[in-house]
Amino acid sequence: MIRGDDLECQMRATSALRGLSVDAVNREEMANQGILPSLLKLAASTRDIGVQMEVLALLCNLSLC
Repeated sequence: MIRGDDLECQMRATSALRGLSVDAVNREEMANQGILPSLLKLAASTRDIGVQMEVLALLCNLSLC
């Protein structure tokens, strides 16, 4: 969903992942599944500030691993 072109879908998917990333087990699993390249690509490719902010918040949470 975060790879699609629909901004609303990107926002909701990223927001949901951010919510899940508050749990250490979920953070570790996300990292193990290789979510980082997709997040970095999304942050660099979108012009929507809301999506960028969600991605950055998710990256902040993931940095707690």
